[in-house]
Amino acid sequence: MGLVKVEIENIGGLKRRVKVVVPAERVAREVDKAYHDLRKSVRVKGFRPGKAPRFILERYYGQQVKEHVMSQLIEETLEEVIRDNGLDAVGGVEVEERKMEPGQEMYYVAVVEVMPEIQVEGYEGLEIPEQEVKVTEEKIDKRIEEIRELFARVADVEEERPVQEGDLVLCKMRTLVDGEPLGPKEGEERLLEIKEREEDERLHKSLIGKRPGETLEIPRRFPDDYKVASLAGKEGKLEVKVISIKRKILPELNDEFAKRLGEYENLEALRAGVRRELEEEERRRLEERTRKRLMEQLLEKYDFEVPESLVAEELEAIMNSVRRKMAVYGIDRGDAQGFVEQMRESYRAEARKNVRSSLILRAIAQKEKLEVTESHLRKAMARIARETGRDLSEVERIYSSREEALERLKESVLEELALDFLRQKAKMVASGA
Repeated sequence: MGLVKVEIENIGGLKRRVKVVVPAERVAREVDKAYHDLRKSVRVKGFRPGKAPRFILERYYGQQVKEHVMSQLIEETLEEVIRDNGLDAVGGVEVEERKMEPGQEMYYVAVVEVMPEIQVEGYEGLEIPEQEVKVTEEKIDKRIEEIRELFARVADVEEERPVQEGDLVLCKMRTLVDGEPLGPKEGEERLLEIKEREEDERLHKSLIGKRPGETLEIPRRFPDDYKVASLAGKEGKLEVKVISIKRKILPELNDEFAKRLGEYENLEALRAGVRRELEEEERRRLEERTRKRLMEQLLEKYDFEVPESLVAEELEAIMNSVRRKMAVYGIDRGDAQGFVEQMRESYRAEARKNVRSSLILRAIAQKEKLEVTESHLRKAMARIARETGRDLSEVERIYSSREEALERLKESVLEELALDFLRQKAKMVASGA
């Protein structure tokens, strides 16, 4: 390895302090190489390209070369220390101290984080609920009604009357706290459908009986644990002004309507297609319920510390997902960023749980010698292509050109293989038991 001295100290948890002394000879070689490369790439006034003497380069670029050599040697030697001492390091490196003087040894102190040692035993025979895919005629009817609503026409209500159940109401809405609006000063227009929805029940009931031009106010109190800390526990009000009343006109349900959807010859074929779609959705729902139940038992069974660097990475992934969703809803990027930052700490527990879940599944996969094959990757890419509406060749090209993304996909597939293994070895119990 060519190092004079290496000391590794456990400073608590998963952090290790590494003290390294690099021989003067190795330092000198790196310095010579740095000046040799520099001479070929810089132009110094009064000297032909590549002919500037070293003492001139040292005068102008000495500190730059020193910083470069220290960074280069830390990167190279720390990799050697981690490999030769069997440290399963993860995340970035924190350099606490470093020192390099001409003709002398180089010394540095760095802190690295290591993966936890997870001992997994007794994971066979976990309990999962029985799975039976059931699709009733009522569910099929409801889905077909939802499809009809997608093709509905919206028309103004011509007669002068107040809002009724089933109407569409164009409103201008804004939330006020301490007399100041949250968001645009004049509020935002929204088209509300007046139907029974638990999350909007109070608003919808308040709108029934109102006429265009009328305004209503609904008191609102933000919970004490509200994700936006500056609003937690505050009193406010929702101000809603009715602009106009509209109604939906649904298409007639017959064979012609089924043909309009492009893949059905008649109403009977439409019902059969909807049944298949609902059965697939039910299968996915049951699979997710099974996954959740398995992970609950595993998280309860295995308790260990997780690397904070992995938690930070997962938290950032969650935040990026929230940002993308807010962008889809047209929320201003600046407003979204401020909102997301205020929510950051509230998602940290979720990030930690996700990391623990992944580490447990990977430990089980390693113990059972589960491996990701090319066939597994192709199936995963085919699923991604279907879900994103892209060609399979495009998805394959993206992953083949992005090594980091491919590694993340392999990790995800490996976790799914571990879950499949656990499902096969699990014990079925009556649903709700």
